[in-house]
Amino acid sequence: MFIFHQAYLTQSKGWDISLFTALFPIHALGIIVGAIGAGAIIDRVGAWRVLPYALAPLGLGLLALALSNSIWVISIFFITFGLSAGMIAPIAGALWVEIYGTANLGKLRALAIATIVFASAAGPGFSGILIDNNFNLDQQAFVYALFCFVVVAAHFMTRSRFKKRAEIISDEAGL
Repeated sequence: MFIFHQAYLTQSKGWDISLFTALFPIHALGIIVGAIGAGAIIDRVGAWRVLPYALAPLGLGLLALALSNSIWVISIFFITFGLSAGMIAPIAGALWVEIYGTANLGKLRALAIATIVFASAAGPGFSGILIDNNFNLDQQAFVYALFCFVVVAAHFMTRSRFKKRAEIISDEAGL
């Protein structure tokens, strides 16, 4: 949603919007690095072990966005947002199989994609409503960063359940 509201974001930060848009390739680079790196690690240790690290870069980028108006924050945000976005794709592809097996994979993926599409559509509108009610993007970025860190912490606290489930599914599948 920060990209969707780029005019408001750049104006509120005092940034040139043309510089902001010129740095989009950094986001693409982050996606590529995140996807390739996560895919390689997933093949060695499993998606459930990589999962908690997927939101950490985004949380750091959002925190930087919330706390600074420096022009360098654009690059930091784009690379961290890209890393997280890139990591999510291979994690999502492998995690469902590790946790639930393949019997209902189509249904699980369909539900996940539908949820992602809904959230992607609702997010910018929700953010706009917050902006209209004096909850600016810096404040939103801070809350979203905290949410990322809470989700990472929650995963580590429930990690043993993921491990047990993944081991059961792997044993049943003969992996």
